[in-house]
Amino acid sequence: MVVWPLAILCAVGVLVGAAGPRPAVAQPFIGCGGSASGSLQGSDVDVYVINVPAGATGVVQGSMIGGDLAETLRIRVTGNGVDVETCQNFAPFESNGGPQTVEISTCGGGQGDYRISTQVISSGSANCGRPLQCGATPDGMELGELGEVDAFRFPGSPSGEVELRIDDLDGRDSPYLMRVYSPDGNQIGRVCGDRIDVVTGSSQDYTLLVSSCGSLSTGEYRVERFDARCPRGPVITTMALLRDDGQFVPPRSYDSAGRPIYESAIGRGTIMVEARVGAALRPIGASASTPGSLPNFQAIIGRPLGLGNAAVCDQGAIPPGGVAATAPLTFRDDQASIDRINDLGCRVNDGTGAPVGRRDPLNSCERSSFSFVDPTTVIQFCAPIPSAEAFPNGDTVLAVRMSDIDGLPGAVREMVVRVASSPIPTPTFSPTLPPTASRPTATATPTPTRRPTSPPVTRSPGPCTCDCNLDRDVGIAELTRCVLIALDNAELSTCDIGDTTGDGRVGIGELVAGVNNALLGCPPEIQ
Repeated sequence: MVVWPLAILCAVGVLVGAAGPRPAVAQPFIGCGGSASGSLQGSDVDVYVINVPAGATGVVQGSMIGGDLAETLRIRVTGNGVDVETCQNFAPFESNGGPQTVEISTCGGGQGDYRISTQVISSGSANCGRPLQCGATPDGMELGELGEVDAFRFPGSPSGEVELRIDDLDGRDSPYLMRVYSPDGNQIGRVCGDRIDVVTGSSQDYTLLVSSCGSLSTGEYRVERFDARCPRGPVITTMALLRDDGQFVPPRSYDSAGRPIYESAIGRGTIMVEARVGAALRPIGASASTPGSLPNFQAIIGRPLGLGNAAVCDQGAIPPGGVAATAPLTFRDDQASIDRINDLGCRVNDGTGAPVGRRDPLNSCERSSFSFVDPTTVIQFCAPIPSAEAFPNGDTVLAVRMSDIDGLPGAVREMVVRVASSPIPTPTFSPTLPPTASRPTATATPTPTRRPTSPPVTRSPGPCTCDCNLDRDVGIAELTRCVLIALDNAELSTCDIGDTTGDGRVGIGELVAGVNNALLGCPPEIQ
């Protein structure tokens, strides 16, 4: 019988429950990046609470989305020395610290439905905008609701101009409104269109707000960022894990780094990456595997596929060897790194069995239409991942970049493949788990083992997550350390093996793996 300290079980419960619904509160609270909708009639006044940290700039934006659309919203923000009132559907303010109260009413006494949103402009962690890296954002960006506002943050260029573009993926009738703010909250650019150039004077985080311009509408879009520090090679336009039937499904969510998360119950499917010509304006090469040198399609993974063997192009072996992980998840030019890139590239198939890209949209591996997912795409790479080499349970980060025919690489894009893993064991009324046929039981041997004796458990090779001292046995102290790292109460350096995806943190999937390792023993080592 394994007895778990209450602290560990409660901490695991907090992490898992954090994504669930929160209980309703009497006074509506809107967090950073959140929104709320309501209906006003005559002299109605709706009240909300926000919390903008001291030193940051808060932005409350509202729109009438029904009823008397000619009416504007009266927005008043008060609290802790703040008192701002406007009838322009837009209220920025400098915060002395929260909370603040937001009153919403109509300016002329009209009636109708409305939506408001809140954003925080800051160079620190209070800024909840999605990170905007060089190149293009992933698919799945959209204004999904009338009056919605999206926020992005990006590092300024101390000595140059930053170019931001909007790619309209839905053919909207109205343009997008792009507003750019400096780290101190000043608006430095505003354009109703598809491109804005701003001069930034520091390397701190700047903020881009995207919303409708003119008539309200919804639609999918992509943001692209370019500056002198950005790679000039090919731009990745689409990156996804297709389903078994070849269908493209947009990601359900994004992680804290802005990476799309593709969920799979079985870990197999087809890695699909599309790209277009970059700022260097050179054609994109089609090679995905050139053993001994770098191909044009370059992909690495944070956790091993299949057995994770280092042998190149061993997908035809019996059993298939899989692809080794790259940790940390960065592109390097040493031969071992080049071999791992070619090993994953060997899985690419152009439809004839060759490891090259597809230039004809009619030959797309995405089966819902005879076209590429992105209309600006000029080449598509498709790598089927079968059951024998499936993604492991938990979260696996995949990083990809492309190079043109001159070998000039473009910006790196990443996505997360999430495979459902075993549930975290939790007690019903006590921290003691009752033994069952599938749980380990205590033995009288001098060296207890957490492996069950009946029935036998077969586990795929892989890293022993949370085995901090590398003794192939995860104890209570080590699991506690992983929990503290996941809660940001300890440094990752205290247990590096807790981060098996290479994303610099201990996530839910890794915590689950650590619990399973403590219960069932470490999986076999990768040979």
